[in-house]
Amino acid sequence: HQAAKTRAIKDGTCRELQSFEDRKNMFTGLFRELEFELPCRAICLGARRGEEVAALRDRGVDAIGLDIIPFPPHVHQGDLHDLPIWDNSVSLVYSNSVDHALFLEKIGREIERVLVPGGLAVFHLQIGIWSDEVATQLDSADEFIKCFLNMTVLSSRSVPEFCGGLSHLLVMRK
Repeated sequence: HQAAKTRAIKDGTCRELQSFEDRKNMFTGLFRELEFELPCRAICLGARRGEEVAALRDRGVDAIGLDIIPFPPHVHQGDLHDLPIWDNSVSLVYSNSVDHALFLEKIGREIERVLVPGGLAVFHLQIGIWSDEVATQLDSADEFIKCFLNMTVLSSRSVPEFCGGLSHLLVMRK
């Protein structure tokens, strides 16, 4: 399902998204609020076109995107459940797509594995909304937080809708 959505974006038949630049600007605003030091390595999970990757790169972050379908130049192919990244190798993980993961606990373990001690994990979540037939409905952020064993919650709060329905921002530190 997610692969079909990304293919439709790549071939131009999907018109549901804003322009790349408009979405990149939304992410620029989000990342401006986060406190992280440079140099910084980041991975964006479920990045689709890579607007969040471009926004981080504009801030001087060494960032890559990962999704089921590659979308050059910003997004490489990979499985969110089996990240092709070394242990303790990134300072920042961002995703607004965890509701499309099949196994949230496995995602939690993978994120903890790749984050350096002190690294940040930032998630935009859909809470109480079933977005489509393959999404995992989260009734609270706590359902996702419990998937992490070695993380501290820095912030878990409702936010104005972001990127079409994402209404909760969760920030954690390893």
